[in-house]
Amino acid sequence: MNRHAHPLHLDSTSASAAPLPASRARRRWPVALSYALVLCINQALVTNLMPLLSHIQALYGLSEMAASASILIFPLFCVLLSVPAGMAIDRFGFRHGSGLGVLLMALAVPLRWNLDSFTGLMLGQLLIAIAQPLILNGAAKMAAEWFVEEERDKAIGLSTAGMFAGLALGLGLTPPLFASYGLQATLFGFALVSLLPCLLFCLIVGQPPQRTRVHSRSGNGLWGLLRTPGLGFVLLAALLGFGLFNALTLCLEPILMGNGLDAGTLGWAGVLLIVGGVVGSFVIVPLAHWLKNKKWVLIGCGVGAIGTIWQLFHAHSDLPVLLYALLLGFFLLPGYALLLALCEELAGTRQAAQANALLTVAGNIGAAVAMTAASLIHAALGNWNLVIVFLISLALLQLAVVSLFKQA
Repeated sequence: MNRHAHPLHLDSTSASAAPLPASRARRRWPVALSYALVLCINQALVTNLMPLLSHIQALYGLSEMAASASILIFPLFCVLLSVPAGMAIDRFGFRHGSGLGVLLMALAVPLRWNLDSFTGLMLGQLLIAIAQPLILNGAAKMAAEWFVEEERDKAIGLSTAGMFAGLALGLGLTPPLFASYGLQATLFGFALVSLLPCLLFCLIVGQPPQRTRVHSRSGNGLWGLLRTPGLGFVLLAALLGFGLFNALTLCLEPILMGNGLDAGTLGWAGVLLIVGGVVGSFVIVPLAHWLKNKKWVLIGCGVGAIGTIWQLFHAHSDLPVLLYALLLGFFLLPGYALLLALCEELAGTRQAAQANALLTVAGNIGAAVAMTAASLIHAALGNWNLVIVFLISLALLQLAVVSLFKQA
């Protein structure tokens, strides 16, 4: 069968089956683990000021918009810099491309210790925002350079689990640390912890194994990559999935507060949503690899997510809310790792990071559009039930797109 005959047909025969050299094979999982730890601390640093915005606003006498700038630069820079970052990683390799991001993040850490002025804090945030695309878009390249094809899904799953763990730490650990020790001690603690993964990354990640590379299946350049058969459907699925998750988290607190839940339960629900994603990354991704069919695993996760969304937003007591939040993260978040693995398979080693970057850009665009749409629907109609219908519609649209996938 012609591999271009269907919107998404993955030709596994074009990948190199050459084994890793023995001297390098022993290092592949330490490399993946060190990268997962870097992703974890990067996401913790990106999110740990979010629960403290009101305090930062009062501390420096800022307007709400000025204080929010310390957070808004992250999605902005992620969209603007992801494609150039992906090109740099593909050009110079995972070690040097993502390594530059690790170095910038390490340099940013001391700048956030000095709370004498908002300028110093913003400079640290700016460096982390520049570093984030270089770090975040290295997952597919790391898997392609260091792992044989049969292990790449698991390596990407480990990376995304680290990313989700960082989100949970940044959002869940910051408020109790701040309440107990104050802002400077909290930032100092995160800074100290962040230096260890950076050091491990620099010590462990060397040159990738010298073996036959998987060549790009997409032609030359970014335009050639965009024309890769099937990649557009993967990017569209990512746009819808990121949009669903971000719009859902935006609506989670007001909808559940309307159901009579208190602030403590809402905080734990948000943390368990991310924890479910960490657990799901270690379960769903290996399951898809074992079944050798990402399409049907994605569809199964989508069906589970739709049912769980409805149950979560109609729960009125603590235990069901926490259980459904955990299950929703379990079904919803591992889809990111599976879509990322599909991007790597379609693009090949030579353009793996650029495909990773396109997925990141599509996801951030989807998040912005879906969050805006959810806010406008509620503002215009004043009914959260219609917002829930909108969220489920996004999930159904993603299922329809995934149904167009076909795997060899």
